[in-house]
Amino acid sequence: MENVVLWVGFGAFAVVGALLVARRPTNLIGWIMATIALIVALFPAGDSYAGYVMVTRGHPDALAILGAWVQSWYWLLLLALTFVYLPLLFPDGRLPSRRWLPLAVVPGIAALATVVLGALTDTLSGQNVDYRIDNPIGIEGLEPIEKLPVFGLLTVLLGVGIIAAMVSVVVRFRRSRGVERQQM
Repeated sequence: MENVVLWVGFGAFAVVGALLVARRPTNLIGWIMATIALIVALFPAGDSYAGYVMVTRGHPDALAILGAWVQSWYWLLLLALTFVYLPLLFPDGRLPSRRWLPLAVVPGIAALATVVLGALTDTLSGQNVDYRIDNPIGIEGLEPIEKLPVFGLLTVLLGVGIIAAMVSVVVRFRRSRGVERQQM
Protein backbone atom coordinates (compact mmCIF):
# COMPACT_ATOMS: atom_id res chain seq x y z
CA MET A 1 0.00 0.00 0.00
CA GLU A 2 2.87 2.35 0.82
CA ASN A 3 4.34 1.93 -2.66
CA VAL A 4 0.97 2.65 -4.28
CA VAL A 5 0.69 5.96 -2.41
CA LEU A 6 4.24 6.91 -3.44
CA TRP A 7 3.67 5.99 -7.09
CA VAL A 8 0.36 7.87 -7.26
CA GLY A 9 1.87 10.91 -5.54
CA PHE A 10 4.93 11.05 -7.72
CA GLY A 11 2.80 10.20 -10.76
CA ALA A 12 0.91 13.41 -10.02
CA PHE A 13 4.27 15.20 -9.90
CA ALA A 14 5.00 13.86 -13.38
CA VAL A 15 1.67 15.00 -14.81
CA VAL A 16 1.69 18.45 -13.20
CA GLY A 17 5.38 18.94 -14.00
CA ALA A 18 4.84 18.00 -17.65
CA LEU A 19 1.85 20.34 -17.92
CA LEU A 20 3.78 23.22 -16.38
CA VAL A 21 6.81 22.63 -18.60
CA ALA A 22 4.57 22.55 -21.69
CA ARG A 23 2.61 25.69 -20.73
CA ARG A 24 5.29 27.72 -18.93
CA PRO A 25 8.77 26.43 -19.82
CA THR A 26 10.51 29.29 -17.98
CA ASN A 27 8.89 28.41 -14.64
CA LEU A 28 11.31 26.25 -12.63
CA ILE A 29 8.51 24.58 -10.67
CA GLY A 30 7.50 22.44 -13.65
CA TRP A 31 11.08 21.39 -14.29
CA ILE A 32 11.64 20.54 -10.62
CA MET A 33 8.45 18.47 -10.44
CA ALA A 34 9.26 16.63 -13.68
CA THR A 35 12.81 15.96 -12.46
CA ILE A 36 11.55 14.61 -9.13
CA ALA A 37 9.13 12.29 -10.93
CA LEU A 38 11.87 11.09 -13.28
CA ILE A 39 14.24 10.42 -10.39
CA VAL A 40 11.61 8.44 -8.48
CA ALA A 41 10.62 6.48 -11.59
CA LEU A 42 14.08 5.53 -12.86
CA PHE A 43 16.73 5.56 -10.17
CA PRO A 44 15.34 2.94 -7.75
CA ALA A 45 15.16 0.55 -10.70
CA GLY A 46 18.95 0.67 -10.89
CA ASP A 47 19.22 -0.61 -7.33
CA SER A 48 16.75 -3.39 -8.10
CA TYR A 49 18.70 -4.37 -11.20
CA ALA A 50 22.00 -4.35 -9.30
CA GLY A 51 20.46 -6.52 -6.57
CA TYR A 52 19.10 -8.94 -9.18
CA VAL A 53 22.45 -9.21 -10.95
CA MET A 54 24.37 -9.72 -7.72
CA VAL A 55 21.97 -12.40 -6.49
CA THR A 56 21.79 -14.32 -9.78
CA ARG A 57 25.34 -13.87 -11.15
CA GLY A 58 27.41 -12.92 -8.13
CA HIS A 59 29.37 -10.26 -10.03
CA PRO A 60 28.16 -6.97 -11.48
CA ASP A 61 28.00 -5.87 -15.09
CA ALA A 62 28.37 -2.22 -16.13
CA LEU A 63 24.65 -1.48 -15.85
CA ALA A 64 24.50 -2.99 -12.35
CA ILE A 65 27.44 -0.83 -11.29
CA LEU A 66 25.71 2.24 -12.70
CA GLY A 67 22.47 1.36 -10.91
CA ALA A 68 24.24 0.81 -7.59
CA TRP A 69 26.25 3.99 -8.05
CA VAL A 70 23.19 6.14 -8.70
CA GLN A 71 21.42 4.52 -5.74
CA SER A 72 24.25 5.69 -3.48
CA TRP A 73 23.52 9.38 -4.01
CA TYR A 74 20.20 10.09 -5.76
CA TRP A 75 18.08 10.27 -2.60
CA LEU A 76 20.09 13.27 -1.37
CA LEU A 77 19.27 15.17 -4.55
CA LEU A 78 15.64 14.09 -4.26
CA LEU A 79 15.38 15.48 -0.71
CA ALA A 80 16.82 18.85 -1.71
CA LEU A 81 14.58 19.22 -4.75
CA THR A 82 11.42 18.11 -2.94
CA PHE A 83 11.76 19.76 0.44
CA VAL A 84 13.91 22.83 -0.27
CA TYR A 85 13.61 24.06 -3.84
CA LEU A 86 10.03 23.14 -4.65
CA PRO A 87 8.50 25.06 -1.72
CA LEU A 88 11.14 27.83 -1.84
CA LEU A 89 10.39 28.66 -5.48
CA PHE A 90 6.64 27.94 -5.46
CA PRO A 91 4.48 29.15 -7.29
CA ASP A 92 6.31 31.36 -9.81
CA GLY A 93 9.74 29.69 -9.93
CA ARG A 94 11.50 32.63 -8.27
CA LEU A 95 12.68 33.34 -4.76
CA PRO A 96 10.42 35.58 -2.65
CA SER A 97 13.16 38.26 -2.73
CA ARG A 98 16.95 38.59 -3.09
CA ARG A 99 17.37 38.22 0.66
CA TRP A 100 16.39 34.55 0.30
CA LEU A 101 19.37 33.77 -1.96
CA PRO A 102 21.68 32.57 0.86
CA LEU A 103 18.89 30.29 2.07
CA ALA A 104 18.77 28.75 -1.40
CA VAL A 105 22.54 28.53 -1.94
CA VAL A 106 23.61 27.03 1.41
CA PRO A 107 21.35 23.94 1.25
CA GLY A 108 22.31 23.60 -2.42
CA ILE A 109 25.98 23.43 -1.47
CA ALA A 110 25.18 20.94 1.30
CA ALA A 111 23.15 18.78 -1.11
CA LEU A 112 25.88 18.95 -3.75
CA ALA A 113 28.53 17.96 -1.18
CA THR A 114 26.47 14.98 -0.01
CA VAL A 115 25.82 13.90 -3.60
CA VAL A 116 29.53 14.09 -4.47
CA LEU A 117 30.57 12.24 -1.31
CA GLY A 118 27.87 9.63 -1.93
CA ALA A 119 29.02 9.18 -5.52
CA LEU A 120 32.66 8.75 -4.48
CA THR A 121 32.11 6.22 -1.70
CA ASP A 122 34.49 3.25 -1.84
CA THR A 123 31.87 0.48 -1.80
CA LEU A 124 28.37 0.57 -3.24
CA SER A 125 25.72 -1.27 -1.24
CA GLY A 126 22.12 -2.16 -1.93
CA GLN A 127 19.05 -0.69 -0.35
CA ASN A 128 16.54 -3.50 -0.91
CA VAL A 129 18.98 -6.39 -1.42
CA ASP A 130 22.20 -6.72 0.54
CA TYR A 131 25.09 -6.56 -1.93
CA ARG A 132 28.49 -4.92 -2.12
CA ILE A 133 30.10 -3.61 -5.32
CA ASP A 134 33.45 -1.83 -5.57
CA ASN A 135 32.92 1.71 -6.87
CA PRO A 136 35.14 2.16 -9.94
CA ILE A 137 35.36 5.93 -9.32
CA GLY A 138 35.30 5.67 -5.54
CA ILE A 139 37.95 6.99 -3.21
CA GLU A 140 39.61 4.13 -1.37
CA GLY A 141 38.53 4.04 2.27
CA LEU A 142 35.72 6.59 1.85
CA GLU A 143 32.77 5.27 3.83
CA PRO A 144 29.14 5.82 2.87
CA ILE A 145 28.06 9.42 3.43
CA GLU A 146 25.84 8.50 6.37
CA LYS A 147 28.89 7.27 8.33
CA LEU A 148 31.09 10.32 7.71
CA PRO A 149 31.48 12.94 10.47
CA VAL A 150 30.65 15.76 8.03
CA PHE A 151 27.23 14.20 7.36
CA GLY A 152 25.84 15.74 10.56
CA LEU A 153 26.82 19.26 9.49
CA LEU A 154 25.51 18.73 5.96
CA THR A 155 22.24 17.40 7.35
CA VAL A 156 21.87 20.47 9.58
CA LEU A 157 22.47 22.77 6.60
CA LEU A 158 19.91 20.88 4.56
CA GLY A 159 17.51 21.04 7.53
CA VAL A 160 17.99 24.82 7.70
CA GLY A 161 17.08 24.94 4.01
CA ILE A 162 13.95 22.87 4.61
CA ILE A 163 12.84 25.13 7.46
CA ALA A 164 13.58 28.22 5.37
CA ALA A 165 11.53 26.77 2.52
CA MET A 166 8.56 26.23 4.84
CA VAL A 167 8.90 29.76 6.16
CA SER A 168 9.04 31.08 2.59
CA VAL A 169 5.68 29.45 1.83
CA VAL A 170 4.12 31.19 4.84
CA VAL A 171 5.74 34.54 3.93
CA ARG A 172 4.60 34.22 0.32
CA PHE A 173 1.08 33.34 1.39
CA ARG A 174 0.86 36.37 3.66
CA ARG A 175 2.19 38.70 0.94
CA SER A 176 0.20 37.24 -1.94
CA ARG A 177 -2.82 38.74 -3.59
CA GLY A 178 -5.03 37.75 -6.52
CA VAL A 179 -3.89 34.85 -8.69
CA GLU A 180 -0.79 34.10 -6.59
CA ARG A 181 -2.99 33.86 -3.47
CA GLN A 182 -5.22 31.30 -5.26
CA GLN A 183 -2.14 29.33 -6.29
CA MET A 184 -0.88 29.32 -2.74
